[in-house]
Amino acid sequence: MFNRTNTQEEIPPDVREQFDKLAAKPLMLSKETPLMPKLTLPRRWRAIRRAIKKIAYLKPGTVIEFIDVGMNGRRPWYFVRVKGTVVTGWINSLLFEGV
Repeated sequence: MFNRTNTQEEIPPDVREQFDKLAAKPLMLSKETPLMPKLTLPRRWRAIRRAIKKIAYLKPGTVIEFIDVGMNGRRPWYFVRVKGTVVTGWINSLLFEGV
């Protein structure tokens, strides 16, 4: 199970609206999707390398549930859970544009 790390930044209304649409039902992934253990990467190089090794890659056909949304800079990221498991992590919102 990955650690959840959220920022304290306020979520813009349009981002919250898009999240609410996605959170309404589980979504089946159509391509391999990176699942980050944390919303932000550490600053030190060794810690970054360790964090990169913890990235999971979800296979096409994996079903995810949207739990929360957080901001990393100006880009929203979605905190998700793999349906039927305890596996959680962050996925960049760029992967869901047009969904």
